[in-house]
Amino acid sequence: DIASDKKIPDVYSFKYIAHQELGRLRLVKVNKDITLKKDTDLYSAGSGEKISIDKIYMPFGGLLEEENEIKEGQIAIVQEKFSTSPSSALYLDVDDAKKNEGCYAVNQHPIIFLRIEPENPEDREKMINAGNFLLQEDSTLFFKEEPDTGEIILGGMGELHLEIFRDRLEHSYKIKTLAGKPAVIPKVIPKKCVTKTEESFFTIQDKEI
Repeated sequence: DIASDKKIPDVYSFKYIAHQELGRLRLVKVNKDITLKKDTDLYSAGSGEKISIDKIYMPFGGLLEEENEIKEGQIAIVQEKFSTSPSSALYLDVDDAKKNEGCYAVNQHPIIFLRIEPENPEDREKMINAGNFLLQEDSTLFFKEEPDTGEIILGGMGELHLEIFRDRLEHSYKIKTLAGKPAVIPKVIPKKCVTKTEESFFTIQDKEI
């Protein structure tokens, strides 16, 4: 059981992205009642290691636009001044970070779902295999063929999260996809506590994210 005195992280970091020009970036989500500003210091759960946020980006039209801050519930891409911490649980207060070592009461299960299918029906099996492989890199994704409807459902932490997944299918596996509203929204129950961010380096070609 998760201890009742554990404090939910102020910021969730659930994906690394390797950008051709900007280097390593983090995909993050801001928790309730939190505003994250650039030039802010965050601290890793357990160790209290400092992570200095240099810049904050939001994607618009395939480009990254710099922002001064992001607020509760928003997902964005951040660039760090320096950090070697793989932690996915980040705090604004170093004391909170040091108190919360081990298992965190985080809600990192998908909150948005799409029905996706390949533009070319012959790529369906290839897309399923690629999606299952990418699923191993990111525990916050949902990717499954629904047996009752035959739809392939993709779920994630927000629209940006799903956009990055689809970009990887297109540029890494040459699979273009179509998306729509699923007939049935799956019920997803978190299976485990999150202790660190999975490192997954890739480059999205032809776009600036």
